[in-house]
Amino acid sequence: KKAVQEISRNPEARSNPREVQAAFARRAAIDNITAVDPKDLEISKQGDQVVIGAAWSVKVPLLYNISACMDFEAKSTDP
Repeated sequence: KKAVQEISRNPEARSNPREVQAAFARRAAIDNITAVDPKDLEISKQGDQVVIGAAWSVKVPLLYNISACMDFEAKSTDP
């Protein structure tokens, strides 16, 4: 979530979706973010503000054939 919020505040990375994806890819490499790919980002505009969002699921095996599935969502406009 922090990476998405910082990219949305950076005026150099907000001009088009490709630049947003490239900025996220650089940030993901630095912060070791592997759950979300840059192509999975949802990029839109609200007025003059760029809104970046992502949703993903993580499946964690617990034991035998039992797993926990967790859903996550992050948006640059969330507090």
